[in-house]
Amino acid sequence: MPDLHKLIIVIVLGGIALVSLKKLLEPLGVTSAGAPLVRASDLMTNAERRVIGYIEQALPHARIHAQVSMGALMQPARGLDKRSSMIARNRFSSKRVDFVAEDRSTGAIIAIIELDDWSHNAANDRWRDSLTCRAGYKTIRLPAGERPTAHSVRERIHQALNAARQSRSESATIRIRKFSQAADGWRATPASHQRPEKMATLVPLSGELSSVIALVR
Repeated sequence: MPDLHKLIIVIVLGGIALVSLKKLLEPLGVTSAGAPLVRASDLMTNAERRVIGYIEQALPHARIHAQVSMGALMQPARGLDKRSSMIARNRFSSKRVDFVAEDRSTGAIIAIIELDDWSHNAANDRWRDSLTCRAGYKTIRLPAGERPTAHSVRERIHQALNAARQSRSESATIRIRKFSQAADGWRATPASHQRPEKMATLVPLSGELSSVIALVR
């Protein structure tokens, strides 16, 4: 009988210890097993769920991803040492973008699309856009204060993508003209003064680029 009493006392004290431990750990956000205390969260707001449908209509050839981590889209530049690379990654890896439009056939990123609202900070948005731009991405912003509709979302996306295509085309034309002028200058130089190493930078022309140069002339 005394042994039974001791066993009961041990069980009661053990239960009290477990309850006390639970109360101590809960404010720290962990369970007695060390697991964090969590609950489910909505992936998108009602407005974001509505807008992603509009984006899918505007870009039927694209696969649209929501709430994408910047860490999945970018990585630190080459040439950084380990510490600098870690600092750079920590600046953006936990941040998210609202939507990413991906070309279904190639996997190329067509654009990043952000749904702005009253909580957005203009200076912070500019910093984020400059960051993603350095990685080669086009960011399209659906402005706060404008209630998105299928028409407004389609117009903003198409206008932004058309402007980006025109800018790339103009940049390519300028580069081609410069290349063409350099090639003309080299050909006009007497053979005895031509530098082979300079010519080596001009020779690797694809047939497609040569055709474009001919058209530009």
